[in-house]
Amino acid sequence: MQDPSLKKQSPKKTLFQRGWFWILIGLILLVVLFFCMLPIGIDYGIEAYLKNQGADQVSIEDVDFNPLTGRLTLTNLSVIIGAQTALQIPEATFKIQWTPFVRKRFVLERFTISDTLITVEELENSNWRIGGITLPQSKETSEPSSWNFSFQEATVINSRVKLISARLKSQLIIEKAKLLKLTSWLQEDNARLELSGKLNDAPMQLQLDISPFGSEMAVLGQIKLTGLNLIPFGALLQPDVDRLQGRIDMDINIETHQSAEKGIRHYQKGLVKLRQIHTQSADLDWLNENLAWDGAIRVNIPQTQEA
Repeated sequence: MQDPSLKKQSPKKTLFQRGWFWILIGLILLVVLFFCMLPIGIDYGIEAYLKNQGADQVSIEDVDFNPLTGRLTLTNLSVIIGAQTALQIPEATFKIQWTPFVRKRFVLERFTISDTLITVEELENSNWRIGGITLPQSKETSEPSSWNFSFQEATVINSRVKLISARLKSQLIIEKAKLLKLTSWLQEDNARLELSGKLNDAPMQLQLDISPFGSEMAVLGQIKLTGLNLIPFGALLQPDVDRLQGRIDMDINIETHQSAEKGIRHYQKGLVKLRQIHTQSADLDWLNENLAWDGAIRVNIPQTQEA
């Protein structure tokens, strides 16, 4: 009988001969390919979405995405509708947190744009389009999403917002604006909005605490405005007022609340000045009048009952 120890032993397989090794290599290559192609997919998705919103031309020079840090950078995003530039962003930087996705929460840790142009336009059907994106009308609003979102810090620097409507054309020049801690699931917490810039040719400063997600929406803070030309706003008062000229200064504190049960409650305190006012209507004609008022106003508008 042959000794079992003398049987020929099969040689051991090397690492490169093992099936699981090549499966692992394939999975790694697929993951690398996915992340390499992801910026192209983001580019395509943005362009397809904006064109679906009615944009005639959409271009993005570059998309840079680092999945490890959650940092996304868009370079030279441009949206053109007709002959008008609806959106022009030289660079936009996003910093996204990944872990909140497990709880269906989108958290934008940091968002920064600069030297940007955004056009806000009123459409013929009284709907609004912002930066090439058409806002849904109330009847088109779907069921509330199970997802929540948070903007921890959004910063806008040296940018312009153009407002175009049938009765008003205006421009907001933003020197610097910040939106801090806007969080949809913390409904009783306030977000902070700080803005310095110009409304048309008038220097403006805002410091507002905003609570938009609770059962009662609230806005509290301070508004400063110096020398705003009233001529562009005269069309909003027609046909009741035929002419409106002059300038307005404001340094006021406001507190506004709105809820389904109590309607709108507004309180305002501070100084309002009207300079070189010239206004005409059927039974009123003021010419080069200067008015100043320093006091408080309280307005309550109850919620109307639907039939």
